[in-house]
Amino acid sequence: MVEQRKRYGGAGNRNPNRKAYDGHVRPEQTRPMPPEFRDEYIRSGWDCQYWFGTNWRVMIRWIEEAGGDELRAARREWLRQNGRNRIAHVQHVKGWSAEKLKALHND
Repeated sequence: MVEQRKRYGGAGNRNPNRKAYDGHVRPEQTRPMPPEFRDEYIRSGWDCQYWFGTNWRVMIRWIEEAGGDELRAARREWLRQNGRNRIAHVQHVKGWSAEKLKALHND
């Protein structure tokens, strides 16, 4: 009879203690908050994730690191004084640039 290998739930044959190996430990894996994040967030809100090229999970961490509720209150106050200011996302159609599309619609 062939001996069956023990399988760990959902991990295939992977060792469940693999994080203990030297090559798998990365304590410095998180992206640090940029120094200008606070000012940029107050001016552009969640749209600054496109400016910094990051994702929503990092944005949440940075917001908490930059002051959390106090930062959100500063953003709301900025919106009251200046109104909404959203980044206009340029959608390219089949490789056409925004200038080429504008010229096409002006004719």
